[in-house]
Amino acid sequence: MNAMDWGQSKRAFAGSIFTLLDRVEYRRIVEPEDFADVARLREQAYKSRAFIEADKFGPLIDEYDRMKDCYVIGVYVDEKLTSTVRIHVVSESHIHGPVALYFPHRAKELVADGKRYVDPSRFAADSQALWDYPLLPFITLRAVSMAHTYFETDNIAKVVRADTASFYKRSFGSVEVEPAQEAAHFTVPLAMLVASDLEIQHRLNTRYRFFRSLQSEQRMMFAPEADLLFPSL
Repeated sequence: MNAMDWGQSKRAFAGSIFTLLDRVEYRRIVEPEDFADVARLREQAYKSRAFIEADKFGPLIDEYDRMKDCYVIGVYVDEKLTSTVRIHVVSESHIHGPVALYFPHRAKELVADGKRYVDPSRFAADSQALWDYPLLPFITLRAVSMAHTYFETDNIAKVVRADTASFYKRSFGSVEVEPAQEAAHFTVPLAMLVASDLEIQHRLNTRYRFFRSLQSEQRMMFAPEADLLFPSL
């Protein structure tokens, strides 16, 4: 692919993202009926992928979803829930989330000297929606970028299936800090990746400008309910 073709491809990609964003609404999940919808979406997504042992699913909404500094985000296309992601904001005073569960020593390293990181997990998407909207993963992960910007964290750290690690490395400049290894209840090995703030900002400014967001949009998703004049987005 020559430089002209590459430039056209980038413009087409960005154009497709912005076209889809016009139909997207992000919502912080707070109501029981919305959590029930998220649970159904998670179950459908995880069972169709078969990467968790069928008899080890456990509750689809668990104690992690209700933790302090945890945000469950729903992505709605044309007012229909199509994907979701859970976002933990982790600090030295509140170490929690998948990274802390599977790689506790890494979690402690990431919060040393007052640092904080965002830990996204529980990504799930409707299988038909993924077929209809191939760019849906980028749309969903935009919420993670918004959280990183709003909370001014130092890193985005995540535990991912080994078969998806290359996507995060290629797309977001994530670095593998723990190689793929077996994990309880999972049928595939898990790895740990970290993207630094420097790399994230570089990607935002050069490759994924559609990840940028207004401060007002960030507040509507992550600010305490008591600080909002209107319900969360």
